[in-house]
Amino acid sequence: MSLPSVESLIDTLTQALKPYFPTNQPQDQQPIIVGIETGGCWIAKAIHQAISPETDLGRLNISFYRDDFTKSGLHPTVKPSSLPTDIDGKTIILITHKLREIMDITDTVSVMRRGEMTSTVKTSDTSPADLAERMVGRKVLLRVDKVPAKPKNVVLDVRDLNVTDEKGVHRLKGVSFNVRAGEILGIAGVAGNGQSELLEVLGGYAQGSGTILMNGQQIDLTGKSSDGRSRRASGIAHVPEDRQREGLIMPYHAWENVAFGYHHDAAYNSGFLMNNKALREDTEAKIEKFDIRPANCWQEAKNFSGGNQQKIVVAREIERNPDLLLIGQPTRGVDIGAIEFIHQQIVALRDQGKAILLVSVELEEILSLSDRIAVMFDGHIMGERLPNETDEKELGLLMAGMSGKAA
Repeated sequence: MSLPSVESLIDTLTQALKPYFPTNQPQDQQPIIVGIETGGCWIAKAIHQAISPETDLGRLNISFYRDDFTKSGLHPTVKPSSLPTDIDGKTIILITHKLREIMDITDTVSVMRRGEMTSTVKTSDTSPADLAERMVGRKVLLRVDKVPAKPKNVVLDVRDLNVTDEKGVHRLKGVSFNVRAGEILGIAGVAGNGQSELLEVLGGYAQGSGTILMNGQQIDLTGKSSDGRSRRASGIAHVPEDRQREGLIMPYHAWENVAFGYHHDAAYNSGFLMNNKALREDTEAKIEKFDIRPANCWQEAKNFSGGNQQKIVVAREIERNPDLLLIGQPTRGVDIGAIEFIHQQIVALRDQGKAILLVSVELEEILSLSDRIAVMFDGHIMGERLPNETDEKELGLLMAGMSGKAA
């Protein structure tokens, strides 16, 4: 059974909210604003729509527009600039996995689990830990539990990397850094400052100039060997920033997506044909190990929830036992239970002596997971910090292109 879609969620909200909407107010006093967090923040406004107990909210004439305030790496308490200002007396519904947003913005919070409204409480009467438990059905560790890193040899060595996009814009400008075995290097920065291009070049689907060494061997940045398959052969696995556009083929089954990028693997082939039986068995093992729900390898990727889609991608890449894992926005649009699980898998891979390059716009995630932090601004590395020697204010200044401690 697949998890509910946004449309079915709105239908559920329709039934739950009908008793609360009066029918005797003028039309222009009854707009609804709905925020749906799907990796950024989606704001939907029902303009001048009369609402009665018989109105199906899911059928209203709603116009959507997007504000990337959570996606862009601004502080989580910053409100979306495009949120309408004339909201007095209006109803606002925010649909999000982000506990800080819930605690900072809302007055009342309802929790959905497995397609049902399980509880409703005043925000002032709850806490992030309590909400997490209500959302998942068990206690959740909100902090990342890890021992100090024990870095070893340099696995990835990037020197003077430059990237110019198809419009002639210089996206990476002399970027240099390294990642060692047994450590997580976190890349912080506001979205659009070169992090995506960095992952694309390292992952093999964009070209650049400079030098990249993987375990001491130079990687081709412009020739025939500059592709994803060659990168994977060199020991690089990649969890891309956008799982739906770059990590999965949405109409394909889960077992087909597990082979995505690895379909040449001998374990998946039998002569000239794919060994679909072996592939499905491998997928079922990954589903069990990574707690992917529903446990159905025949389900199409588009019918899994965001968290379970991400688990499919993470399982596929981590289970390849890479020397280097590139992972972009690992928990974007992911529920709190999946966040905890994905973080555990990243740390476990580090503890196995693997090198990890983490790109995230979530400062809390960067500070919690990283053993070292590099901050990017306008295609440059502004500086490196140790998590226990910095804070969100200093990192925020670096992300804005300023150096030095916050006052």
